[in-house]
Formats: sequence, structure tokens, C-alpha cells
Amino acid sequence: MICGDWTRFSKWGVTDKGFPWLDGRERRAFFLYDTATIINNTNRVREIWQPLSSHEQSSHAQHLFYSIKANPNGDLIRFISNSVDGFDVSSGIELRALLELGIQPQRITLSGPAKTDECLELAIHAGIHAIHLDSVEEYQAIRGLMKASTRSPGMTLRVPLNDPLSQKLGLPESDLIALLSRAVPGEFAGFHAYLGRESFSEELCIGMLHRMQDLLRAYPAAFGKEFAVYLGPGLPAKELQEQRPFQHSAHQPFPFPIHFEGGRTLISDAGCYGAPILSVKRGLGGLEQIVIVDGGFQHVASSLPSPVFSDRAIACLALRGSGILTTETTPTDVFGSLSLSHDALLSRASLPSNLQRGDWLLFSPCGAYGYTTAANQFIGHPQPEEWLLKSNSPSPVSANAAFRPYHFSFPRTEVSHD
Repeated sequence: MICGDWTRFSKWGVTDKGFPWLDGRERRAFFLYDTATIINNTNRVREIWQPLSSHEQSSHAQHLFYSIKANPNGDLIRFISNSVDGFDVSSGIELRALLELGIQPQRITLSGPAKTDECLELAIHAGIHAIHLDSVEEYQAIRGLMKASTRSPGMTLRVPLNDPLSQKLGLPESDLIALLSRAVPGEFAGFHAYLGRESFSEELCIGMLHRMQDLLRAYPAAFGKEFAVYLGPGLPAKELQEQRPFQHSAHQPFPFPIHFEGGRTLISDAGCYGAPILSVKRGLGGLEQIVIVDGGFQHVASSLPSPVFSDRAIACLALRGSGILTTETTPTDVFGSLSLSHDALLSRASLPSNLQRGDWLLFSPCGAYGYTTAANQFIGHPQPEEWLLKSNSPSPVSANAAFRPYHFSFPRTEVSHD
């Protein structure tokens, strides 16, 4: 964890003099997304994967899909649409949201391990590019729904990892083989695999691709002419800029297009999160300093350290007004404002010892799996603001002004006092 280094926040406009954007601002939690970082990340992912996915027989050998579950902000989706080839969704709500934003159905794929009939029916009716199958039940449901439709989106088979923690995703081996064995000619469009959160390794990726190639060779009649592979490679956002281009020179190129999905990889380090301090407690429970901010799990869903990389990628900066606090530091536990003991953002962070109510804490990276992943209806705290930074100029996100906390969603009738 890196605390007090303003350079870790320079992409959002912080300098050694402070963060002028905070001057005069309402003390309300916010997310700020840097669009230049998103563009750099999409370009970098293409550079890394291009050597692996070269395919002379296709003019569209490499497609990059944005997994919108990472951050379904509509303005962000509109922006990133110009940098990616398509979008991957995991629910009917996500699919409907993309369609209402004007995203062409042929740019959309559907994954997720639990697809309802309503979701599948919408995907078929809209004519999306592909549905990634996770179970025999999904296959049967799709076949039943297709009987009443003139459209037939491509179906790919999700291949599971040999990992007990990942078996929720993908078809069991016996079901996978059964579907391939009984397939009518050209029934399936390819394979899909998710390699795990930030768990990418070249060995794992190559191994999965060889497994898919072996299945293609064993059951060639099951696939159509436009066979393709879709991978969620789990490329760590933390190491994206240091990741070397894929080294596949020791192998023959794979004879099919390989498309890639990214969510956290593309936007995690594009976002920072800011929250004002509500209270500071010292000497409580043997801890040097405890800070409670007006934010927390209702905005960012979980503690900020990664389960893979711990707190190595985390940065935190303390400000008073718009100026950076540079006083002596002390180990500090940062908690959110929910009535939950586990609503803890950071542990043992080296933060200024003179923090007080009204100061700000900035955190990064916080671009992915934030507000829509969080417990944002618990006890009814307000929404965070969201801003998009374009050409060094922040603009507010056009969020739905009609949003209402659950508590105010009921008809207004007075409680009887009888």
C-alpha cells in the first residue's frame, strides 16, 4: 500500500500543490473515471494479445469485448464503445441496458452462469452475437425458445477449469462431451473460458487453448464455419502496463480467431474514489487511529485490497480542503459508514496523525466493481457522485435523477396510530 504519494493520483488532476477540483465541492463521496487511461488500457490489451490471436483466414481475428458487470455506467459504456469491438453481459437487465443505449445486438455476447428464460428470450429475439452456455439446462431452454423465433444467435460451450473453485462456471466434462457427441452439424459456434480473477498465466492460457483445439479436432462436425474462441483471461489490471506481449513463437498459431473479454483489466485503474471523513478515533481497541468516512461498502462493495495481490496496488491520499496533508503519519484503519463491523476499506494504512472531520481520503484503483456491486440500499445512504474526466475536464455522469432509495419506494400513506 502506498500512502501520501500524490503522483499515484496525477491522472485525475492531483499535483504536488493539491487537488484543485475539490475546492468548494460538497462533501459527498465520488468516483472519477479517467478516459485517457481507458483508451491506453484497451490499446495495451490489444498489443499483448495480438501475437496469439493472429489468424490469416479472418479479417476480424481479434475482438475485444468489455464485460459491463465491471462497471455498467451508461456514460462510460458510450465512451468505451469506440475503443472495443463489443460487450459481454451477464443478465437480461445488462442486455436491455445496452440495447437502450443503442449498442448493436451483433456487438453483444451473453455469459453468466445463471441465465433466466426471460434473459435468453430477449437475447434470441434481439439477435445478439453469441450466448456462452454454462449448462445442459441452458442449452435445452435455448432450443425450446428458438422454435418460436426466426433468429438463431451463435452458441458457444463454456469449458471449465480444472479447479474446484471455478466449477460454477462452465459445463461439467461429461455434459460437454455429451453435447458435442449429439450435436447436429454446425450447431455450435465455438468455445468460451474464464481463467479466473487476475489469475492469468501464459501456461494456463495456452493449456486451455490446446484443450479447445483438441475438442475441435475430436468433434469437427459440431461446429460451424465461423468457429471462434472467447476468453476471459484474468489479466491483472495491476500488471497490465508491465505485461509483455504474448510469447507464442514456440507454438504453431492456433487455426481459429481468439476473442478476449476484459472488465477489471480495462477500467480498474481508470477510477479513483473519494470520501470525506466523518470522525476520527484514537486509542480505541488498542488501535492508534480509526477513521470513519462517509462512504464504504455501500459504494465499493468490499475491502480495497485484492484477494490476489493484497494491498500492493492500493494508493491512498489525505487532503484538507484541496491541499495534501503531509504531516507525521500513524497506522490507521479506515472504515465505512455502514453499521457493519466488516465495512473496512483499509487496515494499517500510514495516514496523517492529525486527520479530522471534513478532510478527504482518495483511494485508487477504484474503477471496477464499485457502486452497482455494493450494498447501496442498506440503511439508505446517498449515492456517490460519478464524473468522467475527458481532456483534463471532469463532467458529471448523467445518472438517472429519478433514483430513489428502497426506503422511499413505497406509497406515501400515514402510519395508523390506532
